[in-house]
Amino acid sequence: MRMQRGLLLLLLLSALLLLAACGRKQVDAPPQEPPQGGIQAVDPDPNGSAEEEPPEPQRLPEMPPEGTERPAPPEIYGQLAAALAETQEVDRLAPLFLFYDNRSNELGMLPDFARGETPPFSALSFFVYLRAVYEEDELGETFLSAEDFDAAAVMLFDDPLYAPGNSEYISLRDGVYRILPMGLPPFEVHRLQSLSRGEDGIYRAVFSLVALYDDEGESQRAIEQALIGEGRNPNLAQDMDVLFSYLLQPDYADLFVVTGQRTVEFCLTGDPEFPLKYLSSSRVAPA
Repeated sequence: MRMQRGLLLLLLLSALLLLAACGRKQVDAPPQEPPQGGIQAVDPDPNGSAEEEPPEPQRLPEMPPEGTERPAPPEIYGQLAAALAETQEVDRLAPLFLFYDNRSNELGMLPDFARGETPPFSALSFFVYLRAVYEEDELGETFLSAEDFDAAAVMLFDDPLYAPGNSEYISLRDGVYRILPMGLPPFEVHRLQSLSRGEDGIYRAVFSLVALYDDEGESQRAIEQALIGEGRNPNLAQDMDVLFSYLLQPDYADLFVVTGQRTVEFCLTGDPEFPLKYLSSSRVAPA
């Protein structure tokens, strides 16, 4: 009886060892190579059934219209003055005014004043100082002599009347003007709408005031969507030349936030540094 039990236990142990060995072989077995064949890549239909690449979008003309690089002062001053002497065509003058104001921000800093009057000295002093060619001292701080200030004021305004002194923007000491710390007003682009010239040589220009970067981001989103619609990179909405190209389109007001309208009267001076003498400036809110 004992021998039968021992034999039974031995058989049971042998069976367990055999099962363990089979399981280990299944785990340790190397992976089999996948069978040859399967799904293969299919070449495009040579007859043209594959989707075609979209055509390259047509780029807008480079600025300025002549195709040259954007000029810097005083070159842009001379180009604007020469164009104004030849034509009143908005399509030709609008890009030049954009580059002129973008380089100097002259129109953006121009104060409002009526014909035959002088702007308040606070606004006049700020405009003249930033528009004049000031110097730097050994500390890198800018200054402008009273003589240069007066000379610039006479070139920029018609017979201006003011008492030299301090203002909220500049200080006068020992015959030298220095600008005071301050924040600059929001940058607005002047997009030419219309221009006329009277027999007396006085120009009357009407500009749309455009915010390239409005607080709500409306202009940026509109430009990005326009770029996407043309198959172009929406990041180009940060490029100034791209923004200017859209500003020069007839439907610019559908893309940009128009913040107002400015009417400016001026005449040509013939001076390469101060080509425009301002006679009046007025701003109105958008309709």
